[in-house]
Amino acid sequence: MIDFFLTVLVISAGCSFLICMAVLLDKIFCKKYSRHWNYIVWFLIAIRLLLPLNVQLVKLPFVENKERAAVVVTNQNINETDKNKQTILSKNNQEEAKSVQSDHTDFLLTEKETDSSTQIKESGNHHMPWVSFESIIKGASLIWMIGVFLVMLYHIMAYMSFQKKISKWCHSVRNSEIHNVLQELCTEMDIKEEIRLVTCPLIHSPMLTGFRNPVIVLPTKEFTLEQYSFILKHELVHYKNHDLYYKLLLLCATGFHWFNPLVHYMARTAYSDIELYCDEKVVKERNLQYREEYSLTLLQIMSGTYGDNILLTTGFSEKKKQVKKRVYQIMNIKPTKRGTSIIIGVICVIFLISNITGSFLPSKVSKAETIGVEVEEVGIEESITETEKNESQDLLEKASHILVVGLDGTNDDTNVRADSILIVSINPVSKKVVLTSFLRDMYLSVPEIGENKLSAVYSLGGIQLVEDTIETNFQFSIDHTISVNMKAFETIIDAIGGVELELSEKEAEYLNQTNYISKKECRNVLKGRQRLNGSQALGYVRVRQVSDENGENGEFGRTARLRKLLSAIMKEYKKQDIMKIGSLFLTIQSEVTTDLSYTELLTYLRTVCNDTVTASTASIPVIETYTLETQQGMSVLVPDLDKNIKAFEKFTG
Repeated sequence: MIDFFLTVLVISAGCSFLICMAVLLDKIFCKKYSRHWNYIVWFLIAIRLLLPLNVQLVKLPFVENKERAAVVVTNQNINETDKNKQTILSKNNQEEAKSVQSDHTDFLLTEKETDSSTQIKESGNHHMPWVSFESIIKGASLIWMIGVFLVMLYHIMAYMSFQKKISKWCHSVRNSEIHNVLQELCTEMDIKEEIRLVTCPLIHSPMLTGFRNPVIVLPTKEFTLEQYSFILKHELVHYKNHDLYYKLLLLCATGFHWFNPLVHYMARTAYSDIELYCDEKVVKERNLQYREEYSLTLLQIMSGTYGDNILLTTGFSEKKKQVKKRVYQIMNIKPTKRGTSIIIGVICVIFLISNITGSFLPSKVSKAETIGVEVEEVGIEESITETEKNESQDLLEKASHILVVGLDGTNDDTNVRADSILIVSINPVSKKVVLTSFLRDMYLSVPEIGENKLSAVYSLGGIQLVEDTIETNFQFSIDHTISVNMKAFETIIDAIGGVELELSEKEAEYLNQTNYISKKECRNVLKGRQRLNGSQALGYVRVRQVSDENGENGEFGRTARLRKLLSAIMKEYKKQDIMKIGSLFLTIQSEVTTDLSYTELLTYLRTVCNDTVTASTASIPVIETYTLETQQGMSVLVPDLDKNIKAFEKFTG
């Protein structure tokens, strides 16, 4: 509900700008344009106020990002008796490149490791600096909900009370001449529905009421047949324009945004413009005499009204200060423009504001980043018996390559897409485990299909086609495959007790105020180094709009966060029991599809967790081994396959 309330606030603010713009335009063009554009514009704004959606349709080019590529090499030696770390960093190379579009996050698995002596803050539900802010928002959202309920209840009760009075005191019009006038007007205006005609001593102004069974209610005051013709035509125009539903829409908009005075002002102005537009249609293509008679009838009726302004009705009732405006509009025989260009402009502004406010949603626009090699020697603190080590070495007599595809959606979804593509290479001879990220923006030859981006391959033929594509282009054999839903990472991280990550102040604030962290109760992260649970960590790696501590934002910041998360997970896994890790995979088996047996999985895990094994991360293509091109209307990376084949062999050899 907090997310919904914040969305309502954002929409209310955006529509306030639209209301001010529409009022200003009306002041400028009121004498040149018909009330048609006002009528449509208020309707569009009311619709926008009731649609709690912010959709980023187009990536706005507010910031030009530079594409960079870097090579980072990190060596870290850990043993049980020595807790000191040694980090060796290679140079960072930067080059300018144009942006490349990709669909979701890529597991680019390199990271600049830094020693941190910052005290770890546990992220939980206690002593959070944002708790007071959340309490304020929760309290405000509760007040808003109560306000909506009371406002809507008041108007519903008022309408029901009015309807009850009308039904009690009204009686059918018996004058056949008035009925004949009504019938002639219905025929003229092509209205086939039956509309009742009644009189009521409690009202002083004619009005149309009733949604399912429309009724025109007349005061007991007598009029001439010509005046009855004006009155009935006015109400029939309201009926044909569906103005009762229009007013209901305005009522709902003011109910949802009862806290915004500009929305109430818009509703009052819209009620007036509904009447003005109705007057305009009644006297359309009529001579000056007809307009004068209609104006006199209007003045005669309005002079006797005393508070007949019921919301879900239409009629002649109006405040006296609006009389002059209505009479001027009626008597204006000069041709006026419909204001179609203004309506189109307002629609464009509505979409623009929606696009801007929708920018906080996870964007699908990204840039390819090419990272070289990061090498990290990880000492495992687990106690593994010599027998287990020997069994692992016996089963892994040669290098094995495992394809891991992270999916955006479940395996059963029809339009599931590959969110990340990794090759886990295990070499028992060199005692190396290498996680290589294959950038999804690479333009490769897809077997039996042709050339396409790697990101599209999974949707074209599943994990088998991804396997065939990588084998064909990079000339190595894949031994096993694993596909896993990205949401499963929440379960994995929670099972190991969370991961330690460092957040900047802006990152913490952004995560607490947006829906990147799926669980609302977990939106309480802090600035600094802390332990994040699965929901918080997954939300952290999806942030693109905020710069990290190194000043990187957009796709660069997002992929940097991904690298930090993978490194943190690897460090946590070395502290876990092998059997516990194996049982963890059983708990998420519904989210995982693999050709590995449970025994084979445990064997690989034992090998990876062996304290003699060196773990490293890399990505393909490597720096200066690709070109940025446009193919089939897509911005893609065209890799130098020969150089990248050699680089992959060097990584995993």
